[in-house]
Amino acid sequence: KSAGLRTHMLVSLGAALFMVCSILIIQDFDQPGVATRLDPTRIGSTIVMGIGFLGGGIIFRQESRVHGLTTAAGLWVAAGIGLACGAGYFIVAGGSVLLTIVILAAIRPMEKRVEGRGLRLRQNGPNDID
Repeated sequence: KSAGLRTHMLVSLGAALFMVCSILIIQDFDQPGVATRLDPTRIGSTIVMGIGFLGGGIIFRQESRVHGLTTAAGLWVAAGIGLACGAGYFIVAGGSVLLTIVILAAIRPMEKRVEGRGLRLRQNGPNDID
């Protein structure tokens, strides 16, 4: 079963929480007059890797078909939206939400229409590459 809306929302909320915490931690440990190197993007970068690992577990292959790829990509985008919210980039996050909805809602019927006409997107396998 693919991840639903609640899963995507939880991934986004979790990513936002980690980003907000990383910013707050830096503010708490930043001392005036003391030379320290604090990087709020470190936690964000590990979230990207963790979500990639989670997405890799969602994707599976059954014969010649791949399942879970859109779900994995959706979770990855949800984490990015959460990171943007956590960092305070609400316009970027809102625009990403809108684009995600358009991609997931509008593109699917177009794919169905193309497949209904007997057309298929050809994917090259590793043996097809010169």
